[in-house]
Amino acid sequence: RRINFAGNTKTRDEVLRREMRQMEGGWISTKAVERSRVRLRRLGFFDEVNVETPAVGDSGDQVDINFTVTERPTGNLAAGAGFSQEQGLLLSTSLTQDNFLGTGHRVNAAFNTSSANRAFNFRYVNPYFTDDGVSLGLNAGLKKTNASEANVSDYTMERLFAGVETGVPINEFDTIDFAAQLEQVDFTPGTSASSEIIAFRDLNGSQFNNLLLTVEWDRDTRNSRFFATRGSLSRISTDLGVPGSD
Repeated sequence: RRINFAGNTKTRDEVLRREMRQMEGGWISTKAVERSRVRLRRLGFFDEVNVETPAVGDSGDQVDINFTVTERPTGNLAAGAGFSQEQGLLLSTSLTQDNFLGTGHRVNAAFNTSSANRAFNFRYVNPYFTDDGVSLGLNAGLKKTNASEANVSDYTMERLFAGVETGVPINEFDTIDFAAQLEQVDFTPGTSASSEIIAFRDLNGSQFNNLLLTVEWDRDTRNSRFFATRGSLSRISTDLGVPGSD
């Protein structure tokens, strides 16, 4: 008759319902009910997912399905510090939220810095951009490298990139992902650059623009995102620098 949820104080109702493989008002299938429970566990938002199928009143041919979940923290803040003889003081921080505002969207931002390298990355993924489960993700970042500070050579390099990705489910277990990333690299020799560095700049220029494409096939049969006891995760991917890129 109905599918009911309890315990999801942060996660929106629609985030749980879109994982259901047993439909309301349909013939009950224990296989579909169990698959729905597994899909909820694989979200990574809950410590526990329990299900009951009580009969509806005196009806002999109707049941409700009651899912009870126990939410877990889905955010992670990490910070680190260190010291390197080559790069000096190292600082890093990252913020990850796998269930942003209870929507199921994933957001990640990371920042790393030292005297030789500085990097910032941002990524956002909507796993249900369409009702059919087609995902959409955006990413952008900046990385600056000062090779002289790392005692490698005398040049600086700055890489700026932005990309878009989408995942298309083929069936219950397989997904094909497509990604495109545009990057610009600026290369600048220092005042004490070696002749090899200068020759490289003279031959190839100091700015490079690239378009990178990625295609990936995923097969995920795990029964849980964390500490799975059954199933496997397999990936095959290929990367291509589009002809015409630098």
